[in-house]
Amino acid sequence: MNVWTVVPLSRPGQLPWVIENWARQTAKSSLAIVETGEAVGVCHQAGISPDLLLSAAGRPGEVRNAALEALVGAYVSFQDDDDWYGPDYLAEHVELAARGRIVGKRVHWVDF
Repeated sequence: MNVWTVVPLSRPGQLPWVIENWARQTAKSSLAIVETGEAVGVCHQAGISPDLLLSAAGRPGEVRNAALEALVGAYVSFQDDDDWYGPDYLAEHVELAARGRIVGKRVHWVDF
C-alpha cells in the first residue's frame, strides 16, 4: 500500500514537531508537507526535504485538497502541525484501510 502522511504547515516554528511526529510512527509512510501562509519556504530554509513539498493558499480544506490532488490513488493520513501523535496513530489507520472508507478519530474510531 502506498501510504502518505500529509501535514499542512502554517506555523513555521512547528516544523521540528511535525518531523518528530512523523518519525515516531511505527507504521512507516512517505511525508508530504503543504506549506501555507507564514510557513511557505520554511522547509527549504531549514534544510528539510520531505518526500513531497507543496505550497498552497486558502482555507484548510483547500490546502488539504492540494495534497490529495497530488497523491491520487495513495492512502492518505492527515496530521495537524500542532498536535501530538502517538507511535501507533498511523498503524491504527492502516489497519482500518479499505477502498472508499473515511476513518477519523475523536474519542473513539468512527467509520463513515
